[in-house]
Amino acid sequence: MPKSFLPDAGLVFDMLLKRDKFVPHPGGLSSLFFAFADLVIHSCFNTRPTDYTINDSSSYLDLSPLYGSSQKQVDSIRVKDGFGKIYNDTFADARLLMMPPSVCSLLIIFGRNHNYVAQKIYEINENGTYRDPKTQSDAEKAAQDEEIFQRSRLVNSGYFMKVILGDYVGAILGLVRDGSAWRLDPLATMRELDHEFAPQGEGNVCSVEFNLMYRWHASTSQPDEHWTQAAFKRIFGDKGGAGLWAEARARGGGGRGKRDRDLRTSEESALRVKGTVPGAGSTA
Repeated sequence: MPKSFLPDAGLVFDMLLKRDKFVPHPGGLSSLFFAFADLVIHSCFNTRPTDYTINDSSSYLDLSPLYGSSQKQVDSIRVKDGFGKIYNDTFADARLLMMPPSVCSLLIIFGRNHNYVAQKIYEINENGTYRDPKTQSDAEKAAQDEEIFQRSRLVNSGYFMKVILGDYVGAILGLVRDGSAWRLDPLATMRELDHEFAPQGEGNVCSVEFNLMYRWHASTSQPDEHWTQAAFKRIFGDKGGAGLWAEARARGGGGRGKRDRDLRTSEESALRVKGTVPGAGSTA
């Protein structure tokens, strides 16, 4: 279909998507639910900008926004001092810096949980094999750090999965509101309509419609709305969307500029962490 036949994008938004007023969720659902949903979808999908057919993440719920989807990303957040910890209040996926602060704050909680688990694993020292890194050779310290890190990562990812199945999916299905104890079991054997076993471990794909819906624009809370408007005004001034788009096209870009990959020193990351976290109110 020729582009000239398509309706104006601004008109479509105003007629179909723009809300007239804020309506609290009838079940009292907090917008932190949607912040957590951002972590879920960013764990499953990381579309490569240069090739939309490639997903750079594992497509599984493995906390890749925290740990990364490549060895280089994983190494960027690890302290590697023999205790298996990651740098305080950092995460590997820079895409989350484009999300509301509540999303980054939730991810930081999981990062702190990793370090808590790593500390407990080292202190319990179940098999008596862990020693003070100061008394170890470089090779011994690296091996101990790797073991504690991977065990902590596994525990943390399992905790992430339990939150998803117990609280997140439970909220979607109304189980939390209704007080139902039933929960989805992803390890259960399922059958297709033809009674054949449903395949497992084949990755995830999503439709364009799901992609648009899962952005949760319609469920933006009032605190997030005000924060986003203030952030845009601080960064872009009084320029409208059309002016910003024209500037981006003039620079020959689609808005994907270079970023500081070291989130320990990124000024933008620091502002995210130190800012007030919106999103505690109910959302539509």
